[in-house]
Amino acid sequence: NPTVPRRPPNAQPNAGKNQKSNPTPADQQNEKPWLVPDENDPPPEHDWYIPARYFARELIVENSKLLLKRDLLAKKVSDSMFNVGIKKRGIAKRYNPATIKKAFSNVKFG
Repeated sequence: NPTVPRRPPNAQPNAGKNQKSNPTPADQQNEKPWLVPDENDPPPEHDWYIPARYFARELIVENSKLLLKRDLLAKKVSDSMFNVGIKKRGIAKRYNPATIKKAFSNVKFG
């Protein structure tokens, strides 16, 4: 009869095995950086302004000509937001690029 090691009486049955810890704010920043507001931005009028500004900055880093082409920038931001699951009021529709441009007002990108 092999002996089975006993666990201490106060130990959790699955302690240390495939447990997910609660995410810390730093983990959330690494996981979804588009949800972290930029400290230099004006206060957002809507929750989706923060990711719209984040994606605009990322796209401008890739292609600085987008600073001059706001319509194209807004379309690309709409696509980026849709790709990460940010949709209009829970509907499976993208934000209109004309609406996205509202998030850019009073924001310095370059």
